[in-house]
Amino acid sequence: MATGAIFRRQFVCNKQGFKKLDDKRLNENEKRRRDLRTGYEAMIQVTLSKKLRMWVIDKFQDVHNHPLTTPPSKVIKHHSRIYNRRNAEEDEDFKTMTSKAVLSSDHPIERKAGDCYTRRILPQGSLDYMTSRYHRREEATAID
Repeated sequence: MATGAIFRRQFVCNKQGFKKLDDKRLNENEKRRRDLRTGYEAMIQVTLSKKLRMWVIDKFQDVHNHPLTTPPSKVIKHHSRIYNRRNAEEDEDFKTMTSKAVLSSDHPIERKAGDCYTRRILPQGSLDYMTSRYHRREEATAID
């Protein structure tokens, strides 16, 4: 009875085997990536032991016909430049929006608010202040 559970795994070097050249989806004049494979069969095969309930190495072939290299610490993808530029722009926007506010006048209340609020919040605070000031003026003229 098949349960779909994994009981065997093979780990191979990225240079194992040969590239398939008879791909019918590609045209003859289509540019192909360079082949990095060297055609050997180095691999490790592990199987889940039912008795031990552990992974056991079944096969181990350590035949390398190329110098061993360490993998790069970071794989750079084609879109990474765009992604990095966008991240830099977002970081700059965040720094700008969370920095001290730029004041539009030298009014003491605005100076005090500029010390408390960031650039993102100060325009809303200024609008609220101006609106409340306008309403207070209207109330004062209505009472007179």
